[in-house]
Amino acid sequence: MLRQESFNRNSDLTLRRLLYALECARSRLAVAMAAESKVTPPARWQSYIETEDRMRRCLKRLRVLHCALPLEALGWLPTLEALQHAPGRVDPGSQRGEAQHLCQFLGDVLARIEAQEKVMRDFDPPRERGR
Repeated sequence: MLRQESFNRNSDLTLRRLLYALECARSRLAVAMAAESKVTPPARWQSYIETEDRMRRCLKRLRVLHCALPLEALGWLPTLEALQHAPGRVDPGSQRGEAQHLCQFLGDVLARIEAQEKVMRDFDPPRERGR
C-alpha cells in the first residue's frame, strides 16, 4: 500500500511538473511571437497561432486528466524530460526565428502528449452507467 501511495505521489508530481513546463514553454513562445510579429509572413504567423492554440487545449485537457484519471496510468516522464531540454535560441544575438524553431519543437512535444492521451483513452474503457 505504501509503495502504491509513493507511486501515485510521484506520478502526480510528474504531471504537475509537466504542466508547469508546458506553461513556461507557452510563455516563451508568446514572447518569441511578439518579438517577430512585424517580420513574420502571414502563413507562418498562422502556424504560430495554431501551435499556441494547440498548447492551450493540451494544457486544459491535462488539467482535467490530473483530476479524472488514475495516476498509475500516467507515463509523462519522457515528455517532461524533452521539455526540460528545450532548445535555446537559434541565434543568441537575435530573437529572429526563435518562434519558428519553438513551434517545430513544441509540435513534436504536443504529438507525444496527444499519443499518450490516446493510449490512456484506449486503456481506460468507458464506465457503464449506473455503477
